[in-house]
Amino acid sequence: MKKNEVNEILKRIKSNYQDFVIDDYKTNEWNKELKDYDFEDVMKKVEEHMRSEEFGKYPPKLYFLTKYLKTTAQKNTQTNFKLQCSICGEYIPEKEYDNHYSRCMDVSYIDHILKTYFDKKVTKDSWQENLNLSQEQFDVKYMEFLDRVYNKLPKEEQELINKIINPPKMKFDLGDDENV
Repeated sequence: MKKNEVNEILKRIKSNYQDFVIDDYKTNEWNKELKDYDFEDVMKKVEEHMRSEEFGKYPPKLYFLTKYLKTTAQKNTQTNFKLQCSICGEYIPEKEYDNHYSRCMDVSYIDHILKTYFDKKVTKDSWQENLNLSQEQFDVKYMEFLDRVYNKLPKEEQELINKIINPPKMKFDLGDDENV
């Protein structure tokens, strides 16, 4: 990142946080830290920070803007690592692993429910088909599956699930003392 881009980031922060002070020392410190990162990546983190309900009311800290970001050099280094999924055993490119693992967990849960309640199991073809669906398609299919499972449950289990999802309002008997 160039120094003028660092200045633009500082101005963006200043325009949203009036108490944020820009001086030569801060500009030099931020430039030292940000010089190895891409302007677009850091600006995206600034925007995420400003939209954050928890932290958005405070000016961003330099460290948190670069946390989890890859430097330009790291981004330009081509890595072709594959990680083995501990659920299905497939080797997955590192960039796709988190999404794959999350989906595999969901399909594994479906398999568990099918075995537990229906004495069935997910076939290898069906497993692969579920892994290849878009997230939106999978979510629709998953919700339909959960609805079918819910409808097959005994009434007592349905009532328990309903209490967990929609807990009854708690009432407290504070006695006759109105000062409590």
